[in-house]
Amino acid sequence: MEFEFNHKGDTYRITVQKDKDRIIEAKIGNTSLKAQLTLQKEHQLSFMIGEKSYVADFAANADTVYVHLNGEQFRFNLPGRHDEQQFSDNRAAGRDNLILSAPMPGNVLKLNVSEGDSVTEGQNLAILEAMKMEHALVSALDGRVKKIYVAENDLVEAGARIIELERAK
Repeated sequence: MEFEFNHKGDTYRITVQKDKDRIIEAKIGNTSLKAQLTLQKEHQLSFMIGEKSYVADFAANADTVYVHLNGEQFRFNLPGRHDEQQFSDNRAAGRDNLILSAPMPGNVLKLNVSEGDSVTEGQNLAILEAMKMEHALVSALDGRVKKIYVAENDLVEAGARIIELERAK
């Protein structure tokens, strides 16, 4: 199975193979790593790479897996999926508007914008907390915040509307 892995602005393609003993082999470019995975509890697994042991928390939705490891968050896009999928209902909103949706169930930890604010592509608009991880929801365009559908501390389901953006003219 292939994944796209996004970390600190860089995208990597990873090929993963699993055998019957829960040994995962991941290839990133010419580098190959083997790890034995063990589910510790719901949304937490441990694994060993060589002699070093790790514990990671994870959360997933239909198209993305989020992993929190050693204080860092990693995002894996599942095959055939793209970051733009966090924007939903775009046809209904109109060609020049995008609706930012929750990529997974969680708590709206912080809203960094207000209705009417100007935004730039890549700007952090809100923080969603899920499975002890914080996920930044960022703007995919330069424009203006047309509508905010949630408040801080709201619990949302995957796909829930968060913010509607209007493209700059």
